[in-house]
Amino acid sequence: MTTSSRFPTISRRSAVGLGVTALGATALASCGTSNSSSFGENAGLTIPSHQAPPDVEGAIISDIPGVPMGLTSMPDPLPKSTEGTPGKGGPFTTFQINWGTPPSPYGENEYWQEFNTRLNVDYKPTLNSADAYETSLATMLASGNVPDMVFLQTHSANAQQAIQDGAFAELSEVLGGDKILEYPNLAHVPEHQWRNSAISNGIYGIPSDLGYVNSLHVYRQDWAEQIGFDAPPQDAEEFYELMTEMARLGTDQYGVGGLSDGLGAFVNAMFRVPNTWREADGELTSYLETDEFEQALLFQRRLWEGGAFHPDALSLSEKGAEDRALFEEGHTGWQVASTDNWYLSGALDRLRGRNEGARPRMLLPFGHDGGEYAFPATPGFFAIIAISAEAAGDEERLHELLSIMNYLRAPIPSEEGFFLRYGLEDVHFRYGENGVPESVPDSPAPADRDAMFYTGLVPVVLYYPDPQHVEDSIDYTENSIVDPTVGLFAPSSAEVAGLLDDLQTDYVNGLVSGRRPMSDLETFRTDWRKQGGDSLRDELQEALAQRA
Repeated sequence: MTTSSRFPTISRRSAVGLGVTALGATALASCGTSNSSSFGENAGLTIPSHQAPPDVEGAIISDIPGVPMGLTSMPDPLPKSTEGTPGKGGPFTTFQINWGTPPSPYGENEYWQEFNTRLNVDYKPTLNSADAYETSLATMLASGNVPDMVFLQTHSANAQQAIQDGAFAELSEVLGGDKILEYPNLAHVPEHQWRNSAISNGIYGIPSDLGYVNSLHVYRQDWAEQIGFDAPPQDAEEFYELMTEMARLGTDQYGVGGLSDGLGAFVNAMFRVPNTWREADGELTSYLETDEFEQALLFQRRLWEGGAFHPDALSLSEKGAEDRALFEEGHTGWQVASTDNWYLSGALDRLRGRNEGARPRMLLPFGHDGGEYAFPATPGFFAIIAISAEAAGDEERLHELLSIMNYLRAPIPSEEGFFLRYGLEDVHFRYGENGVPESVPDSPAPADRDAMFYTGLVPVVLYYPDPQHVEDSIDYTENSIVDPTVGLFAPSSAEVAGLLDDLQTDYVNGLVSGRRPMSDLETFRTDWRKQGGDSLRDELQEALAQRA
């Protein structure tokens, strides 16, 4: 799976029915619960009340749920969203994901020091590589030493079992309905994120904000102009010509690096492939079973045959950092990553600095025939940020932790949110084009910030040096397509999704690279149905009927 160093993209595993659906009302019913857990006892879901963030000058607010706030300017002065300090000076322990390098020790880490001062806590994070998340989570849970706040991916089998066993607090009694208004920044969480992340009618954490579109596609405009493309490609044939001709520009240059999920999503959007499932009259068809998916596979196979891919494309599909490095170092001409990776973490600046004359440009989706595209929307959340049941057992401590989380969920156009996201001026960032913060180059400080700030609570915002990019991002987020099963759950997913993920990876890699004949697509579909796909379909169709 190719992910950014800052925020995730959706993996193939999500696409087989695991990550794009939450643990709904019937989730895990067949698994049982421990005697110490009250899991599954809620008769209904009490959605926390929603309170929109305050209006600020320069904000672009979409009427469509799942579209992040866009900013064309930052208010000056920045408003405050909290009062006082949320912590009481004691330890604040966390378990969270890190997509980048480990941070500097506390004594050399100004972000960490300032974090402790502003929140009045002794921040003790356990930072885990995204690639080792599942193993690290299992080890932590087995130890019985659960930190105060834990980043939980709800599709994780270990997370599911821990929730059932009562390792994490069910928060409906303190956050349901208007009770959440005591924590106004948490009340900014939109209703669809609470609903989609709910587990058996319970609230087991704060949803991690994720826009329906969480990535930007960038290509080398300077290379394109050498080939004769003065404007971005607008259909599949132009994209094919651009990628294959880029691979002929020089030694060790290619159009595309890895055969990644990011490329797959972009090509699927071209051919208007359904987002995970297509629903008609209550009947579900997997996107894998559609003609559109076959056309998208054939197109990627053409790219392979045309020499567009890096020779290590198959191994790079699971090495996102290496794949991105090829683009930054001038070896590939197209890449996908999160908006923060491009702008805040400085990937575009690194590309320009390492490659004289490099001019990266955002590439918006398009239909294969020049018409409409169908970009797959995320579920609107990536994880939940849970509180350990042990910590929540102390009412005063629970209030302190929720107050800390309220600070960490501060909107970006606020004093608190700005610090959390950007750090300290001249240490972590400087003001660049149009006043947008840019990471300080050639310094370890921005990497320290990037490693520590992603608690999962800082909200997404679209704020780029070029205001047109903000408008473009909002436009294609508004035009993304939602999985019709989002918010539902198939009980068998925890058992079969890993197997189906491996099955799909093997077949797709083989079909695109030519290692398998295209006739094997039908074999893949048959195997997918037999090995769990049909079970997922039946369970989701039943859940759809219940929701209707």
